[in-house]
Amino acid sequence: MKGFAILLVVFGHAVGAVTSSKMLVEIPYSFTAIYDFIYSFHMPIFFFVAGLFIERWTQRSYKKALWGKFYRLAIPYFVWGGLFAIYKEVGGSFSNHSDEGIISFLWSPLIPWNIFWFLYVLLFIQVIYYIFINLSDSYKRGRRCFFLISLILFMVFPCLPDVWIIHNLCKFMIFFAIGTYMLKSMADFEKQMTFKLLAVIISIFCFISCIYLFVLNGENMLAIRSRVFLITGSVGILAIAAFSWLVIKFSKLCNFIRYCGEKSMEIYLLHPFILGALRVIFDKMFGFDYLWIKTTLLFTMAMLMCCWLWYKVDNDNRFYRFMFGIK
Repeated sequence: MKGFAILLVVFGHAVGAVTSSKMLVEIPYSFTAIYDFIYSFHMPIFFFVAGLFIERWTQRSYKKALWGKFYRLAIPYFVWGGLFAIYKEVGGSFSNHSDEGIISFLWSPLIPWNIFWFLYVLLFIQVIYYIFINLSDSYKRGRRCFFLISLILFMVFPCLPDVWIIHNLCKFMIFFAIGTYMLKSMADFEKQMTFKLLAVIISIFCFISCIYLFVLNGENMLAIRSRVFLITGSVGILAIAAFSWLVIKFSKLCNFIRYCGEKSMEIYLLHPFILGALRVIFDKMFGFDYLWIKTTLLFTMAMLMCCWLWYKVDNDNRFYRFMFGIK
C-alpha cells in the first residue's frame, strides 16, 4: 500500500510544482480536479499503515519507545528539512515559493516545515497513542479511548482554529486509529478478495470521488467536504488495498510497487529536490504550455531517478542509516 501511496505523493507534488508557477496565469480545471482527487485519500494511507504495526512498539519502555520514534522521524525531518532549506535558499530565484529558506526553517521545531510536515505530525500522533495505551489498564481499552477521541476531534476540527498542527492532527489521527484495528482484517481481506469484489470497491470509490469533486466543490460546501474526507480517505484506503491484491498477479509491476513501498521514506525525502530541478529545466524547454506533458515527465523522471539512486547506494552504512533514521 505504501508503494501506491508514495507514487501518488510524487505525482501530486509534480502537479503542484507545475501549477504553482508564478508565470502561470490560469490553472486548468483538470489539474485542480486531479489534485483534489489525489489529496482526498493519499495521505490517510500513510497514517493508516503507520497504525497497522504500532502495537509492539507500545510495549517498550517509554525511553526506548520515544527515543526510537524521535530517531526514526525527527532526525530525517531536521536533516532533510535543513538540506531542502539550503537548496531553496540557493535556488530562490527559481523557486515557486521563494520566501521559504533557511530563515523559515529555523522555526521548524515549532512549526511543521514544507512537505516534511507529515513526519512532524506522525511523531505527535504516535506519542499521543503511546500515552493513551500506557495510561490505560489494557491495550484494548487504551486503543478504544484513542479511537473515540480521534473521531470526536475529526468531527470538530473544521470549527477549530488552523494553528500549529491542530487541523492536520485532528484530520489524520482518525486514520491512524483505524489502522490500529485492521492488521488481522487486512490479511483476511486479501484472502477473500475477488475480481467481482474489486469491481464493487472501485465503483464505490469512483462514485464517492465524483460526489467529493463535483458536488461538494462550492464555498458553501467546505464544512461538509471536510467531514466527507473521512469517507473518501477510508474508501481510498480500501481501493488501494484492492489494487494491491490485483497488482500481485503481475510480478514485475508488483516488484516495482513493493520496492517503492520499501523505499517510501527515501523517495519521500529526496523527490522534492529532483522535482525542483527538473521543473526549472522543463520550464525552459516547454515554457508554460504542454502542462500535462511536463507533469508526466516530472513524475516519471523523479520516480525513476529516486528508485535508481537508492538502488545504487549502499544502504547498510552508518551515514545512510542516520540520514533516514534507521537504527
